[in-house]
Amino acid sequence: MESAYDFPLIANPSKDWPPLRDRISQLQPMPISGPLDVLENALRYVGFLGEQGVGVFLLLSGFGLAWSLRSFTKTSEIDWRRFMEKRFWNLYPMWWISHIVLLLPPAILGWRVSLADPEFFLSFAGIRILPKQIYYGVPAWWFFSLLVQLYLVFPIVFLATKRNLALSLLTIFITSLALRAIGLFVFTDFLDCWSRGSIFIGRLPEFTVGVALAITMNRDYESVRSRLLSWKTIVVSIILYLIGCAASLTLLGMAVAPMLTTCSLSVLFFGMAESLRNGYALTALKWVGKHSLSLFLTHHPVIIVLISRVEGKTTTRLIIQIALCIIITVVASLILERVSEVCVRLFGAGRKRFGMAKIALVSAFALVALLSVVTYFDQKLRIEDPQEVTDFGWAERPSLIPDSELGIRLRPSSTTRLRWESYDYVIESNSIGFPAPEVDLNAIGFRIMTLGDAFTSAEGVDTPDAWPRKLEKLLSVEGPVQVMNFGITGYGPHQYSVLVDKYAKLLKPNLVIIGSFTNDFDDVHMTIQDLTDETGFDKPDSESFLGLTTGRHLCRYFRGEILEPAYHTIAKRLSPRVRFYTQSRLLEKANLPNMIDGQAKIQGHFENMKATLASIDCKCVVVSIPAPTQVMLQTQLDYWPRFLDVTNTDVYDLNQPQRLLKEACDAVGFDFFDLREALIAERDKQPYQRKNLHWTIAGHDTAARAIQQFISPLVTTKTGAIVTELRLAVPATDR
Repeated sequence: MESAYDFPLIANPSKDWPPLRDRISQLQPMPISGPLDVLENALRYVGFLGEQGVGVFLLLSGFGLAWSLRSFTKTSEIDWRRFMEKRFWNLYPMWWISHIVLLLPPAILGWRVSLADPEFFLSFAGIRILPKQIYYGVPAWWFFSLLVQLYLVFPIVFLATKRNLALSLLTIFITSLALRAIGLFVFTDFLDCWSRGSIFIGRLPEFTVGVALAITMNRDYESVRSRLLSWKTIVVSIILYLIGCAASLTLLGMAVAPMLTTCSLSVLFFGMAESLRNGYALTALKWVGKHSLSLFLTHHPVIIVLISRVEGKTTTRLIIQIALCIIITVVASLILERVSEVCVRLFGAGRKRFGMAKIALVSAFALVALLSVVTYFDQKLRIEDPQEVTDFGWAERPSLIPDSELGIRLRPSSTTRLRWESYDYVIESNSIGFPAPEVDLNAIGFRIMTLGDAFTSAEGVDTPDAWPRKLEKLLSVEGPVQVMNFGITGYGPHQYSVLVDKYAKLLKPNLVIIGSFTNDFDDVHMTIQDLTDETGFDKPDSESFLGLTTGRHLCRYFRGEILEPAYHTIAKRLSPRVRFYTQSRLLEKANLPNMIDGQAKIQGHFENMKATLASIDCKCVVVSIPAPTQVMLQTQLDYWPRFLDVTNTDVYDLNQPQRLLKEACDAVGFDFFDLREALIAERDKQPYQRKNLHWTIAGHDTAARAIQQFISPLVTTKTGAIVTELRLAVPATDR
């Protein structure tokens, strides 16, 4: 239901948890006009309350482990080593095979996960604790780590509870619930993980109740059974359940809510199970219990593939998708179990016949041989056709450093050659980390400050070929002009505002030119930290052991040249990379509400810049840089799929980004210039890269000439002094 609708706020506190009113409002039923709508609402509420199932399973886990030891009357008779080994072989083979079958292919191809991620190997070991680990690959798998932790502490809990049940329960309840409550208010950035139970202590009470229940039932089953089934217990459970649900809407309430809902639901489910002593329903429940691990491991990958949030989705379609999910999950879980059984059997037979040492030696040799072959061909591809491997961060990462105010900037006073996906260019930076010559504060003449992203910093062409450098040469024919380029790949409206505030008063430009690409409507939502994180400074280096031995360039090439075209042909849907290159989402009419939200934020940044620029009597021109699909023909871009028809006016609005950007400019009094007409007139010269997003040298030439004609500065020399009047070529009414 999280995939089909919105993420439930109840029982899911986070750093940005909305106000209580919004949490309650989300629980309102959807409009009901027939029986199917009633069913849809019921499914939605079951999904919203799904977190409660985690607690019930924890209680059942504690119960099952303790119940399996009911024949042991003395502590000394329990062989804990053998007990834990059996638990290990029940869990880990299937867990490892799930990673190999369900997580390894996406990791190899770079879909959501990567072999270069430490999180992959930590997850393989069953460790999912920190925010970057807990939802890695398959989000639902976070529970496995909690289960392993509880299994490890089970002997202590069992022995303590068996020795003194009341004292153990009281001690664990007070300690765990107190720590859980403290953590909810202290661990702001760790809140989601802590509340969920990535560290076992916060969910130990539910597990312990299961252990205590098994020990008590083993001593006097009929007495406990009759108490659980009494009407008084049922009524109290219903009341506690409602209290627990209400408490799940508040941060303080979340300290006890999981315990309340778990205990009350477990009582109610016990009563339901007792009423199903015979029949198909009980048989089905037993089957689910027997196959619970494999069902758990396979269900979420199936959901990720089959169910998505689509506007106008009908209830019938959703029910069909759920039915397909159930069928495919059952089949996949049975296959997973069978594969696990075969692997464990083969491993056992091999160990018995050859010994563990020989198996380890042969496996190591095979692994080294495989890595050697992969490394050889990967290095060959690195030399001949290097790829942008996002597992190691942006391809521009070698030329960048983190910046606390801007997110990133160039390495100061450096020259870096970058090669990736048809690009081979050199980027140069000045002493403050921007792609421009050193700024001469004493120079006389007209001074222009340019802002922008990769189109302005000149991604894909050498820095001297960037349009700001070309513009400077064109304008210098009339007199001394200095163009100071502050464009950096990844920059957006937030960075433009910071740069104006930080440098404009110091440099006192006569004109600021902002090269605004269409994705500024997305970038405006990014924080400084988002940009730093996205660049990938914390990711492994491409020259590290993982970078050299995991075949990332091979995988990226295979995905881009073979899988993506096949995906486009079969699914008729754009891959994330091609969707970004074409910028098609920003042209979709259905995306207008998000675009308007972005427009408001862009206008806010423009307002901030306006005040600063007014104080130094500086004008501002916003130059709209169009998406490739707004300029080029389909045959001129290798990545443009045939089925993508941006001229379909029912779906796309080719003027949408420019119209909204112009409205924001008009609102604050900035001049606006659209480069589309100039680029379309020159598209036979291939202004955009065929295999990538940015401009060629021809594109930068066209942009520089068009901007020069638009601003058309009048620079007149009078007795050695430079008069810097700015005359805009386009009448004010047309701007």
